[in-house]
Amino acid sequence: MPEDNVQETPEQAESTESPRAPQAAPAPPRKRGVSGGAIIFLVIGVIAVVAGTFYSAEIKHILTMQPWDKSAPMAVIETATQALQNRDKEALLSVGPSLPVIDEDGVITAVKPGPQAQRNLPVESLSPSGSASEAILKYDYRPVKGFLNAFLQTEDGGWVSMTLKREKGVWQVTALGVEPGPPTE
Repeated sequence: MPEDNVQETPEQAESTESPRAPQAAPAPPRKRGVSGGAIIFLVIGVIAVVAGTFYSAEIKHILTMQPWDKSAPMAVIETATQALQNRDKEALLSVGPSLPVIDEDGVITAVKPGPQAQRNLPVESLSPSGSASEAILKYDYRPVKGFLNAFLQTEDGGWVSMTLKREKGVWQVTALGVEPGPPTE
């Protein structure tokens, strides 16, 4: 009965048991630190913040002027066009309160194009031949500027330029001028 006290060695135990599946190699130790995806996300975030800061004035003007909605400035241009064609001072000042208008008994005779101008522009040269729907619109989003130029052709072949600015949510004509030819890019 000495066989009862015999202990099996590990090799003998393995041979009597069913065969085991081979064990996978242990996983390599995990690196500590930042993953590649996090670095890319961080770089893109820094670029977005820098670009947003650099172009903040242009972004502000785009959001203020809302170039996707042309109905409000077109209504102001139409009112100003009708006022110039009819020589109606009150109607013109309703859309351009800061315009220096020269009139005789409420009838517009000329407009002073700016504070530095040497001569006044006669109303005949400022009367567009068409309606506001024919206007060529050019937005200027530069940091200090933030305005809209509208160009309308006159009967004599010249061009009237109207400068509009949106202040406190309302479009206003801030300047009138005469251009010799069509606007260029």
